[in-house]
Amino acid sequence: MSEFEKLASKIQSCVACDLSCLDVNKKYGKLTMTGHATSAILFVGQNPSCYRNETSDHKSFVGRTSGNFFRNLLNQAGFDDKKVFITNLIKCSTAKNIIPSAKTLETCIYWFNREVELVKPKLIVGLGVFVKKFFNGVQNELTDWHGYKVFCTYHPAYVKYYGNVDEFKKILRRIKEIYDEMKFTQVRLSTCLS
Repeated sequence: MSEFEKLASKIQSCVACDLSCLDVNKKYGKLTMTGHATSAILFVGQNPSCYRNETSDHKSFVGRTSGNFFRNLLNQAGFDDKKVFITNLIKCSTAKNIIPSAKTLETCIYWFNREVELVKPKLIVGLGVFVKKFFNGVQNELTDWHGYKVFCTYHPAYVKYYGNVDEFKKILRRIKEIYDEMKFTQVRLSTCLS
């Protein structure tokens, strides 16, 4: 069993907070990471929707609402949605999709930190206001968080229902450019050092 599989199993069995008792979490389980384990880019949302219908496989952003929409836009921006890493800060749904409490975040953030330790991303992309606050990020700007580069932007569900899709496409293309430059710089650096 890989380290990712072990972590996913531990997340599924977590009962550290009251969210694990909600019917939706009992029925569908908690969400774990999805995508390519060796990806150098990690997209992170707030938590799974309580109206989810997509989580029988426990993956993030795979549903009909914002999941397919987001993955489509990722592919249009030049990413391969199967080769990026996607997760949530909070692994359980909240009742009626309320914002998770500070206590819930404090309890659950251990799992996200473990994912970051395993992936070691060159770039973390925070999706939505809750995630931006967690990272102390600036909207659509590159910042630092514990030695990682972070770019915070809109949540795909917000964009789909209230936002400007064309603007979000441009932002995703900008993220792709930043990511490609980071990879190129790393290749140049390793070539110079060898």
